[in-house]
Amino acid sequence: MNFPNFLIIGAPRSGTSMLYESIRFHPEIFMSTNKEPLFFGFQSGTGFYQGPGDLQPMLGLDTYRSLFGSVKDEKAIGEASTLYLYNPHTPQHIMASIPGAKLIAILRNPVDRAFSHFYTHRLDGREPLTDFAMALSAEEARMQAGWSPFWFYKHVGYYSEQIARYLSVFDREKLRFFLYDDLVSNPSQVFRSIFEFLGVNETFPVNTTIRFHPSGIPKNRALHRFLVQPVFLKRLFKPILPEKIQQVLLLRALNINLARPVLDAKIRRSLLNEYRIDILKTQDLIGRDLGTWLQEDHD
Repeated sequence: MNFPNFLIIGAPRSGTSMLYESIRFHPEIFMSTNKEPLFFGFQSGTGFYQGPGDLQPMLGLDTYRSLFGSVKDEKAIGEASTLYLYNPHTPQHIMASIPGAKLIAILRNPVDRAFSHFYTHRLDGREPLTDFAMALSAEEARMQAGWSPFWFYKHVGYYSEQIARYLSVFDREKLRFFLYDDLVSNPSQVFRSIFEFLGVNETFPVNTTIRFHPSGIPKNRALHRFLVQPVFLKRLFKPILPEKIQQVLLLRALNINLARPVLDAKIRRSLLNEYRIDILKTQDLIGRDLGTWLQEDHD
């Protein structure tokens, strides 16, 4: 059985789903069907999460390696667990098992990331709080109660310490950092860079027009509930449409049916002030100008 030779390590709500869903159709890339096994976050087999509907780590080496049992002759073998960047023990766990792994991280303005994550949980019915400010206030209590870091809307956005941990364990050449801003403005270039990093055909065409796992407020909740029934829809369309076309049509319908909420200006300003020093540290670590993240009207 195979081990992966690359990992998408985060951050959540920063475009990792788009990366995963897009590159898995590349003929030289194999991605695990379980997008977030979380295996390297919990090598000890402890630490199950207590939050509503929290993803749980895949335990056991053989079970994890079975995710890659269908690998044929693909050059790049990977998975995408977005908590790997945040989890403090993950770099050492990865190094112990796959020291030659290539690691991909995509970062998003931490204020926008936090707000998007809140509305994603609202959309899937797991977030009981209707107000973002209240959810931020509840963060410490949720941490103490053992909820998944997926609920740490603010804390997950402090990237500099997370990046520094990886740079202390892995050679910089094994890490590539991308920005959500680039994925939005020039996705083709981002995918070409990723393919070059993984050593696969850089000219493979990627559909860059679809937003994967969008967040927002459904304009029609009945339609949204219908669209998120993948088993039914796959059974309905499988005889007539290939998987890739099904995915494009479904995601397009989901996106059209979602209204985008707007973050209150006072909350944005407050969070930005809290993140300011960390943003400056992060831009030094990754060698990218993050000045736009410091603008209060950043969208």
